[in-house]
Amino acid sequence: GMSFGIMTSWLFGFSFISYFAYNLIMVVVFSFFVIYDTQLIVEKAFMGDYDYTFHALDLFIDMIRIFIHILRILMENSKKKD
Repeated sequence: GMSFGIMTSWLFGFSFISYFAYNLIMVVVFSFFVIYDTQLIVEKAFMGDYDYTFHALDLFIDMIRIFIHILRILMENSKKKD
């Protein structure tokens, strides 16, 4: 994630559009991770793996990453309005 952002800013110049697009793409990517991890949890539970702590932690990390990128988008929009 971070290396992609650095490479993009180095190649194309750092601008609001690229920063916004990067964060928007990351929100979509981590949303798909939530779907994937949820399906994986269901499959593991069906097979007998009831490690609730690990499964909750896995989803929690995905949600935190989504929250961070949404927060970055909102902060950038707030800066732009000023």
